[in-house]
Amino acid sequence: MFSVADLDPEDDTIEVISSQFFAKQVALHSIKKGPQPRVTFERTIDNRCGSAFSSVLADLDGDQSHSSSERYMIDSGSTTGSIGFKNSFSHLLVTTHECSYTEDSVSNNGEASHIKGGATSSDGGSLFAYRVPEGKDAWKTEPWIRSTVATGFKVNGHLNNVINPGAPGFAYTFHAKKKDMGTRKQPMIAVAGDCAESAYIFRPERLDPEDGAEPFIDPSTRYKLMVEIQCGATVGSIGIGYDHFDSIDDNGYAKLYIPCYEKDKVLVFGLGSGEDEDGW
Repeated sequence: MFSVADLDPEDDTIEVISSQFFAKQVALHSIKKGPQPRVTFERTIDNRCGSAFSSVLADLDGDQSHSSSERYMIDSGSTTGSIGFKNSFSHLLVTTHECSYTEDSVSNNGEASHIKGGATSSDGGSLFAYRVPEGKDAWKTEPWIRSTVATGFKVNGHLNNVINPGAPGFAYTFHAKKKDMGTRKQPMIAVAGDCAESAYIFRPERLDPEDGAEPFIDPSTRYKLMVEIQCGATVGSIGIGYDHFDSIDDNGYAKLYIPCYEKDKVLVFGLGSGEDEDGW
């Protein structure tokens, strides 16, 4: 998978950032624009990430976002479209589609103890966030610092009808309410579990060091698992929209469309305030 950005609006190139599954790396290529396009620069962002699967550009900084004039997004790489303030972005989200198995089937009680948000090390498939270096041409020379947003995604072992199973799949950023799109509010993150047979929603978690919270290298990447939706089937891709359903007044909350491949079903979940009149 790949995304497209202009990391230096003053030059004549655009940048393609790709997650390379079989090469097990995340790479960047600058392509000269014009009638005879060609690659003018390339670098490896990370070659210790495992089998990189999904990659999308995202603005995780929220109100602390950088100046959007330094770079801008052309295509986030996500099926949900480009979400950010004037197409700005601060991070690259990458999932690693590792084939590791759960020791036991997870009980259907809403718990997901094997998924660890804000982890400092990886265990199984993971969701990584790479911070784009700040400063003129820093994206060419400086390291893209990697943080583990979540880890512990594992394949359910009873799946026997798929080739090369792995988890997780695609990652998406979105907002709980439509009115927050295009603002600098920090987004939520949805992850399709693929052969983990679940979909996951993570919310931002801001920790106050004065409360004794452990230091974190990149606070913008600190996310907490809000809910795991256990589907009992392969979850390949998630759709996200804000349309109303019939006469239900849902105040513009997001709807998640989750496919259950082997069950021939699409499950629909709507976010809400948590109150009975409009909470789903």
